[in-house]
Amino acid sequence: MPSHVSDQGTTQVGEHDDAATPGAGRGDGARRGATMRVVLVTVTVLAVLAGSWLMNQRQTEEAEAGEISQVEVAGAAPAPQIGEAAPDFTAVGIDGEEVRLSEIEGETWIVFMATWCAQCRVEAPDVEAAHAEGDGVTVIAVYVGEDADTVDAYAERLGLTFHQIPDADNDIARAYGAGAIPHHFFLDADGIVRDVRFGALGPRQIDEALATTR
Repeated sequence: MPSHVSDQGTTQVGEHDDAATPGAGRGDGARRGATMRVVLVTVTVLAVLAGSWLMNQRQTEEAEAGEISQVEVAGAAPAPQIGEAAPDFTAVGIDGEEVRLSEIEGETWIVFMATWCAQCRVEAPDVEAAHAEGDGVTVIAVYVGEDADTVDAYAERLGLTFHQIPDADNDIARAYGAGAIPHHFFLDADGIVRDVRFGALGPRQIDEALATTR
């Protein structure tokens, strides 16, 4: 009898252990399921945030790049390409100072623009800021088809202090094939074109372009 009771007790304990195991498994499964749901939600949120950031970044870059406006420049020569010498020119700015490209020391940034050009106005503060930093680059704005009085009023209104060159007869624009504005040429100290860009440039694009001239 005592041995029979002992066997029965042993059997009952084993049955209790077996019964406890499935319950523990279900609890572990529930916890794993909850963890997976948290992970999936987190991944989804991160994906949405990443997509939103990329979209905003792309929109920012597009806004910085901007659009271009077509201008009529009869008899325009092919625009100088990267690695070619920039055409020399001599012109008088709105301040009465004569500017000769070949006599400028250091790097030069030439931007073809116009007072009526919306994207030119957009980038004007950033161009002025780059000029004000005084990194040795000479900034020259050439106003396609516009006279001195028009350019003078525009530059004063926007507070532009770099070289302002009226190009009423399109002589400079013709030499550079500037049929669209804003049109930027970045030259090294030897007058060689190192970068060419279209549209309104933001600070990042300006820094990238200027870096190619050094």
